[in-house]
Amino acid sequence: MSAKKLKQIENQIQKIKDELWEMGEMRPGSLTVQYKVPKEKKGPYYQLSYTHKMRSRTQYVRAEFVDQTRQQIEVYKRFSILRIRFSIFEFLFLMSTVSLGGGNSDFISFNAAIRAPGIAMSRRYSSTSTFLFVTTL
Repeated sequence: MSAKKLKQIENQIQKIKDELWEMGEMRPGSLTVQYKVPKEKKGPYYQLSYTHKMRSRTQYVRAEFVDQTRQQIEVYKRFSILRIRFSIFEFLFLMSTVSLGGGNSDFISFNAAIRAPGIAMSRRYSSTSTFLFVTTL
């Protein structure tokens, strides 16, 4: 990979780190309006639903905290997107620095990639090609 592409990847990684650093309070889940009498839509209240340790949870949210809770949920959604983008760019950077013959090859050794810290890789075979699946730890 060229030095220019490596620099672009490094810049993207730094932008993501900066944005992550500036994030405020966050919370996962979704906020919905429920009604005590659903058919008549009387007695509205807000409910936060989320999953923690593989279990579904719900919490009531007071009306005065609804805007704050919505903002925290949006921050968490942005965090999730940035986390994935960071993993992709970090992987691209890692893979661009590992090469087969010491040259500037875009191909990597499967065994060398497995030894890289923080990356779990597995092969999947089909009749026409081999796929490499990457998961960051």
